[in-house]
Amino acid sequence: MKDFLALMRPLQWVKNILVFAPLFFAGEFFSYKFYDVFLFFVQFSLVASASYSINDILDRGADSLHNEKRSRPVASGAVSVKSALYLSFFLYASSALLAFFFTPSALPILVAYAALSIIYSSYLKNIPIIDIIVVASFYLFRIEGGGIVSGTPISSWLVLCTFFAALFLVIAKRRAEATAAIKRPVLAVYNVAVLEYFLVIALALTAVSYGIYTVLGPLPRIAVYSNILVMAGLFRYLALSMLGNDTEFPEKLFFKDKIILGAVAIWGLFMGVIIY
Repeated sequence: MKDFLALMRPLQWVKNILVFAPLFFAGEFFSYKFYDVFLFFVQFSLVASASYSINDILDRGADSLHNEKRSRPVASGAVSVKSALYLSFFLYASSALLAFFFTPSALPILVAYAALSIIYSSYLKNIPIIDIIVVASFYLFRIEGGGIVSGTPISSWLVLCTFFAALFLVIAKRRAEATAAIKRPVLAVYNVAVLEYFLVIALALTAVSYGIYTVLGPLPRIAVYSNILVMAGLFRYLALSMLGNDTEFPEKLFFKDKIILGAVAIWGLFMGVIIY
């Protein structure tokens, strides 16, 4: 059971908190809509875990050569390919059944995400530029799904902020991977200098889009001061990316770095107070 749980990568579920973003920014986080969004969080987490399992099956050869990824259940041989496939089908089916009976509007989002994830793992991840765009786009499924399930309108600025921030994280991950001894094939086309240019551009787009959102979006005027916390977090992440390979696993770095964790926690508290 420990190996199957590791295969599901529950630590990565932290990214799925984005499904609550539309509800949070609309000031309806504590409304009756929370229940449906929470169910969608569970459904999306199951689909994401199934997709991680499929990815690990396809990447088992390369993962076995990686210093850290070789300990993954499929790459290490702790879980067989057949068992990993069974787990993926079970998770996909569980998510679909939950959506069918409780949140039918979530089904198209879940199916689209699952299909694109499989296509990405099978083919798109080997195409330069397309690979980072697709991974960043996965984050949009989360906020769009949360908005659809709750019936909450989503600001176009929130979509841009999410996409550019995700792009920033993905490029930072690629930059860290580019310095590793064993690289994924697509990194043969990239080099560290190019990725650093991309990284700075993505940071600028994130900062500008969020800044405009706090000014022109449906937020209290005082929200503009949250840009201080956002820039602190972005600059810290950029510095860590430039200094080493900590950003190869962003979900771990989020909890490990006190400055980033503190900036996010204070930002969340600040936004919660001014919105609610």
